[in-house]
Amino acid sequence: MTGDRLPIFWLTARQFLDGRSIRVVALLAAVPVLLGIIEIIATGSDLQIRNMLGQSFNELTIPTLLPLIALILSSSALGNEISDRTLPYLVLKPWSRFKVICEKFGATVATGAIITVTFGFVVWLMLGAISSDLDGDLLLAIIVASALAIAAYSAAFTLLSLLLTRVLMAGLLYVLIWESLLARFIPGLRLLSIRHYAQSVYAHIIGDGSINIAQQSAMSTSLIVLAIVMLICLVLSWLRLQQMDLD
Repeated sequence: MTGDRLPIFWLTARQFLDGRSIRVVALLAAVPVLLGIIEIIATGSDLQIRNMLGQSFNELTIPTLLPLIALILSSSALGNEISDRTLPYLVLKPWSRFKVICEKFGATVATGAIITVTFGFVVWLMLGAISSDLDGDLLLAIIVASALAIAAYSAAFTLLSLLLTRVLMAGLLYVLIWESLLARFIPGLRLLSIRHYAQSVYAHIIGDGSINIAQQSAMSTSLIVLAIVMLICLVLSWLRLQQMDLD
């Protein structure tokens, strides 16, 4: 019954599970676990979970790992349909093109969020057990910020996959140059990056003064901006798909 209601969603999810992209995404999501193991070996039970996991999530996962995960999945969701020339057959079905965009986006977000949250929980549990500090606020901040970041980045890269043929290259340059470099070090530009608002949400939930986000935005502002980014990108993706000649 569910598959009949969301056919494109489940089709895309199965394509992810059968493809190579899911393995690459899992490897990226597992990086914090590897860093956690190294930290345990180096410091033992003396580690501070917020200093280690909180900082690595804020400085590595949000600006680099999450956008890369969203990029890989988003480019596979629609980009592979275009390169394999299967998109025309998809839109010939009695489904609106907006439905195609929304369900492809939904499958991307669900897959990316489940993987990143699962690995985030594993490293949180591992470090928390070693340090005897199962910090619930930290776990909640990781879950919420991960889901929001994956959703916003996925919407942006869904649009990019409809505009460019070399979406992986363009997306990689965006992540490494804009999100990880320029928006990190140039004041003002960070307000135009998804990472800034995801980091602001993370900082508000964790409520730790040691987590310093430059020009930190209010929680309500961050949520509104992320929602607007998603909405605009999805609408533009729909309009782009409407204009594409798929014959």
